[in-house]
Amino acid sequence: MMEVAVLGVDGTGKSSLLRGIDKWLNQGGYSTASLKMPRYDSSVQPARFLGGLLDRVVLIGDAKSDKRLISLGFGGSVAMYRLARRLAVIGEPDFLLSERHPVLDSLAYSSVYGNKYLAGLSRFLAGSRMPDLIIYLRADEVTSLERILSRFRIEKDYRKRGTHFHERLGYLKRLDKSYLSVLESFGSDYLVIDTSSASKDEVLSMAVNGLNHKLLV
Repeated sequence: MMEVAVLGVDGTGKSSLLRGIDKWLNQGGYSTASLKMPRYDSSVQPARFLGGLLDRVVLIGDAKSDKRLISLGFGGSVAMYRLARRLAVIGEPDFLLSERHPVLDSLAYSSVYGNKYLAGLSRFLAGSRMPDLIIYLRADEVTSLERILSRFRIEKDYRKRGTHFHERLGYLKRLDKSYLSVLESFGSDYLVIDTSSASKDEVLSMAVNGLNHKLLV
């Protein structure tokens, strides 16, 4: 089984690309299973409810700048990942497709938050297995924020919390740099795709080329 993880800050198109890869692999005769973190999807129903609660804990911790709540949310999400992964691979699929990855996410966010609790969790998890291929999506911070605010629920949350755009832009930029630093330090096989001006079809084409190369190795 080959594991492929799609990473990126919010608004870079992770969900769309994951659906495209899944469809492409199925058309090629491959069986797939998908995990979408931190909420998890309907294919892993036993973990979905708790995953949603933990995602909410992270959002509340972010809003209140409470590093312990953030660490609790991330730590719980990691535990849910292990359960969800076991359930997802019961049918022995050819590919496991993941939106986000608990180890890489924890490492990237711990740097941005300056969170010693999350940093400790990251170090503990650093020995975990890495995906066979990591596809990292990036976009300039203005484009990412525009896409984020186009989602009504998140836009409503932002207005309620009074989040300032310039602060959020800086956060997205720091998180992007942190992800790239984490990927470089791991030395894993990863592909970086800029989605700022590329269409969904163009992004999928670049990802498929990376997958084809991996399949031929």
